[in-house]
Amino acid sequence: MDTALETWDPATTLSLPHIRAQLIRLEDTVLFHLIERAQFPLNSTIYTTPSPLPLPNAGNLSFMDWVLRSQEELQAKIRRFQSPDQFPFFPEAVSRVPVVLPELQYPRVLWDNTVNVNSDLKSRYVSSVLPAVCRPTDRAERVHDAQENYGSSATADIMCLQSLSQRIHFGKFVAESKFRQE
Repeated sequence: MDTALETWDPATTLSLPHIRAQLIRLEDTVLFHLIERAQFPLNSTIYTTPSPLPLPNAGNLSFMDWVLRSQEELQAKIRRFQSPDQFPFFPEAVSRVPVVLPELQYPRVLWDNTVNVNSDLKSRYVSSVLPAVCRPTDRAERVHDAQENYGSSATADIMCLQSLSQRIHFGKFVAESKFRQE
């Protein structure tokens, strides 16, 4: 099971003290990844749709989306999105990927739902969060440096987005725990 869940026992998984500890850890993870992302310039080119960079099988994706989809396809092969606290940004791409590890049978702790706020999360991250934490690349002498950081910026973005997604969606465990207590 994912480290945020840390247990195969639904009672422990849904205990509020356990959930509180996981939420604190997830918040620390989000902050760490945002600090890491802030070391690179904004690099707005990597969010342009379609990507101005030549990418295989990118379709209408931006460079960052192409990297994120590729990363999620790889992670799907090793069961990341079978964990009840993980939600992909590209569910249609992940659903086509064969898993190479044996499937795990997680205990059912959450009521079935289709809530996935990742599309809105990614949009707000690019339009609001990144401009607030990253320096712009509007000076001509920085343009070359920014191009060298496209891959690093996209990789840091993925770490931020996935940790934000996990933290936000972990709220489902809070809701389930409180519902079961009533």
